[in-house]
Amino acid sequence: MRDLDVPFDPPEAKIPIAIRPLRDDDLPKLLGLDYTTMSERGPYVRMHRLNFADRGIGICYVAATVDDEPCYMQWLIPSTQNAEVKDYFHGIFPSLEPDEALLEYAFTPESYQRMGIMAAAMARIAERAVDVGARRVVTFVDGENVAALKGCRKAGFRPHLVRHDRWRFFLRSVTFGPLPPDAPD
Repeated sequence: MRDLDVPFDPPEAKIPIAIRPLRDDDLPKLLGLDYTTMSERGPYVRMHRLNFADRGIGICYVAATVDDEPCYMQWLIPSTQNAEVKDYFHGIFPSLEPDEALLEYAFTPESYQRMGIMAAAMARIAERAVDVGARRVVTFVDGENVAALKGCRKAGFRPHLVRHDRWRFFLRSVTFGPLPPDAPD
Protein backbone atom coordinates (compact mmCIF):
# COMPACT_ATOMS: atom_id res chain seq x y z
CA MET A 1 0.00 0.00 0.00
CA ARG A 2 1.10 3.55 -0.59
CA ASP A 3 -0.23 6.39 1.51
CA LEU A 4 -0.40 9.45 -0.74
CA ASP A 5 -0.41 11.76 2.29
CA VAL A 6 3.19 10.74 2.96
CA PRO A 7 5.65 12.75 0.84
CA PHE A 8 7.57 10.58 -1.62
CA ASP A 9 10.20 11.44 -4.19
CA PRO A 10 9.56 9.12 -7.17
CA PRO A 11 12.57 7.37 -8.68
CA GLU A 12 13.80 8.10 -12.17
CA ALA A 13 13.98 5.47 -14.89
CA LYS A 14 17.16 4.94 -16.91
CA ILE A 15 15.39 6.66 -19.81
CA PRO A 16 13.17 9.76 -19.65
CA ILE A 17 9.46 8.91 -19.46
CA ALA A 18 6.19 10.79 -19.34
CA ILE A 19 2.89 9.45 -17.99
CA ARG A 20 -0.28 9.79 -20.04
CA PRO A 21 -3.57 7.93 -20.53
CA LEU A 22 -3.58 4.94 -22.88
CA ARG A 23 -4.53 5.61 -26.50
CA ASP A 24 -5.96 2.99 -28.86
CA ASP A 25 -2.80 3.07 -30.99
CA ASP A 26 -0.72 2.10 -27.91
CA LEU A 27 -2.25 -1.37 -27.59
CA PRO A 28 -0.56 -3.00 -30.60
CA LYS A 29 2.75 -1.35 -29.65
CA LEU A 30 2.59 -2.66 -26.08
CA LEU A 31 0.69 -5.91 -26.48
CA GLY A 32 1.34 -7.00 -30.04
CA LEU A 33 2.31 -10.63 -30.46
CA ASP A 34 5.03 -9.91 -33.02
CA TYR A 35 7.81 -9.02 -30.56
CA THR A 36 11.03 -10.84 -31.41
CA THR A 37 12.21 -10.73 -27.78
CA MET A 38 8.97 -12.00 -26.22
CA SER A 39 9.29 -14.08 -23.07
CA GLU A 40 7.75 -17.54 -22.80
CA ARG A 41 4.80 -16.12 -20.85
CA GLY A 42 4.54 -13.10 -23.17
CA PRO A 43 1.49 -14.18 -25.18
CA TYR A 44 -0.42 -15.19 -22.03
CA VAL A 45 0.35 -11.91 -20.25
CA ARG A 46 -0.51 -9.82 -23.29
CA MET A 47 -3.83 -11.56 -23.92
CA HIS A 48 -4.95 -10.96 -20.32
CA ARG A 49 -4.24 -7.26 -20.63
CA LEU A 50 -5.99 -7.04 -24.00
CA ASN A 51 -9.06 -8.71 -22.49
CA PHE A 52 -8.96 -6.32 -19.54
CA ALA A 53 -8.64 -3.28 -21.83
CA ASP A 54 -11.90 -4.33 -23.50
CA ARG A 55 -13.75 -4.26 -20.17
CA GLY A 56 -13.35 -0.52 -19.60
CA ILE A 57 -12.45 -0.89 -15.94
CA GLY A 58 -10.37 1.91 -14.44
CA ILE A 59 -8.02 4.21 -16.29
CA CYS A 60 -5.03 2.73 -18.06
CA TYR A 61 -1.93 4.89 -17.99
CA VAL A 62 1.22 4.40 -19.99
CA ALA A 63 4.77 5.55 -19.58
CA ALA A 64 6.01 6.88 -22.90
CA THR A 65 9.52 7.60 -24.13
CA VAL A 66 10.60 11.03 -25.41
CA ASP A 67 9.49 9.78 -28.86
CA ASP A 68 6.03 9.04 -27.36
CA GLU A 69 6.53 5.27 -27.67
CA PRO A 70 4.64 3.44 -24.90
CA CYS A 71 7.02 1.41 -22.72
CA TYR A 72 4.85 0.50 -19.70
CA MET A 73 1.17 0.26 -18.85
CA GLN A 74 -0.89 -0.06 -15.65
CA TRP A 75 -4.51 0.44 -14.64
CA LEU A 76 -5.62 2.74 -11.85
CA ILE A 77 -9.01 1.57 -10.57
CA PRO A 78 -11.15 3.64 -8.18
CA SER A 79 -13.18 2.13 -5.36
CA THR A 80 -16.37 3.03 -7.25
CA GLN A 81 -15.59 0.04 -9.47
CA ASN A 82 -15.39 -2.56 -6.69
CA ALA A 83 -18.22 -4.57 -8.30
CA GLU A 84 -16.51 -4.65 -11.70
CA VAL A 85 -13.19 -5.69 -10.11
CA LYS A 86 -14.88 -8.45 -8.13
CA ASP A 87 -16.68 -9.72 -11.22
CA TYR A 88 -13.65 -9.66 -13.52
CA PHE A 89 -11.09 -11.01 -11.05
CA HIS A 90 -13.50 -13.41 -9.30
CA GLY A 91 -12.91 -11.99 -5.82
CA ILE A 92 -9.10 -12.21 -5.66
CA PHE A 93 -8.89 -8.59 -4.50
CA PRO A 94 -10.53 -7.17 -1.38
CA SER A 95 -13.13 -4.44 -1.72
CA LEU A 96 -11.53 -1.03 -1.68
CA GLU A 97 -12.45 1.57 0.89
CA PRO A 98 -13.90 4.84 -0.52
CA ASP A 99 -10.51 6.57 -0.20
CA GLU A 100 -8.55 3.76 -1.88
CA ALA A 101 -7.63 2.87 -5.45
CA LEU A 102 -6.13 -0.27 -6.95
CA LEU A 103 -3.14 -0.39 -9.30
CA GLU A 104 -3.26 -3.55 -11.37
CA TYR A 105 -2.03 -5.30 -14.51
CA ALA A 106 1.35 -3.62 -14.80
CA PHE A 107 3.19 -4.56 -17.97
CA THR A 108 6.56 -3.66 -19.41
CA PRO A 109 7.44 -5.03 -22.86
CA GLU A 110 10.57 -7.15 -22.78
CA SER A 111 12.66 -4.61 -24.72
CA TYR A 112 12.09 -2.02 -21.96
CA GLN A 113 12.64 -4.26 -18.94
CA ARG A 114 15.52 -3.67 -16.50
CA MET A 115 15.46 0.08 -17.07
CA GLY A 116 13.70 1.06 -13.84
CA ILE A 117 10.59 2.04 -15.77
CA MET A 118 8.16 0.09 -13.58
CA ALA A 119 9.10 1.83 -10.33
CA ALA A 120 9.27 5.29 -11.91
CA ALA A 121 5.97 4.92 -13.77
CA MET A 122 4.12 3.16 -10.96
CA ALA A 123 5.07 5.90 -8.48
CA ARG A 124 3.73 8.59 -10.81
CA ILE A 125 0.57 6.69 -11.77
CA ALA A 126 -0.20 6.13 -8.07
CA GLU A 127 -0.14 9.91 -7.57
CA ARG A 128 -2.99 10.22 -10.10
CA ALA A 129 -5.23 8.39 -7.59
CA VAL A 130 -5.99 11.71 -5.90
CA ASP A 131 -7.93 12.58 -9.08
CA VAL A 132 -10.39 9.74 -8.27
CA GLY A 133 -10.67 10.69 -4.58
CA ALA A 134 -8.15 8.21 -3.18
CA ARG A 135 -5.50 8.87 -0.61
CA ARG A 136 -4.22 5.28 -0.46
CA VAL A 137 -3.27 3.03 -3.33
CA VAL A 138 -3.02 -0.74 -3.10
CA THR A 139 -1.46 -3.26 -5.42
CA PHE A 140 -0.91 -6.99 -5.19
CA VAL A 141 2.22 -8.87 -6.15
CA ASP A 142 2.99 -12.58 -6.09
CA GLY A 143 5.37 -13.14 -3.19
CA GLU A 144 7.65 -15.12 -5.53
CA ASN A 145 8.05 -12.22 -7.99
CA VAL A 146 11.13 -10.61 -6.46
CA ALA A 147 11.65 -8.11 -9.31
CA ALA A 148 8.08 -6.79 -9.01
CA LEU A 149 8.34 -6.62 -5.21
CA LYS A 150 11.52 -4.54 -5.53
CA GLY A 151 9.88 -2.29 -8.11
CA CYS A 152 6.87 -1.72 -5.85
CA ARG A 153 9.13 -0.83 -2.93
CA LYS A 154 11.03 1.66 -5.09
CA ALA A 155 7.66 3.13 -6.13
CA GLY A 156 6.84 3.85 -2.47
CA PHE A 157 4.66 0.81 -1.73
CA ARG A 158 5.00 -1.20 1.47
CA PRO A 159 3.63 -4.67 2.19
CA HIS A 160 0.50 -4.54 4.32
CA LEU A 161 -1.75 -7.48 3.49
CA VAL A 162 -1.49 -11.13 2.51
CA ARG A 163 -3.92 -12.99 0.30
CA HIS A 164 -4.52 -16.64 1.14
CA ASP A 165 -5.85 -18.86 -1.63
CA ARG A 166 -7.40 -22.16 -0.73
CA TRP A 167 -8.55 -24.66 -3.34
CA ARG A 168 -11.12 -27.36 -2.82
CA PHE A 169 -12.71 -29.33 -5.66
CA PHE A 170 -11.34 -26.82 -8.20
CA LEU A 171 -12.99 -23.89 -6.39
CA ARG A 172 -10.90 -21.06 -4.98
CA SER A 173 -11.60 -19.53 -1.61
CA VAL A 174 -9.80 -16.24 -0.95
CA THR A 175 -9.17 -14.56 2.41
CA PHE A 176 -7.03 -11.58 3.34
CA GLY A 177 -5.08 -11.00 6.51
CA PRO A 178 -2.30 -8.90 8.01
CA LEU A 179 1.32 -9.71 7.34
CA PRO A 180 2.85 -12.01 9.94
CA PRO A 181 5.03 -10.08 12.41
CA ASP A 182 8.14 -11.91 11.21
CA ALA A 183 7.47 -11.36 7.48
CA PRO A 184 10.36 -9.85 5.57
CA ASP A 185 9.58 -6.34 4.37
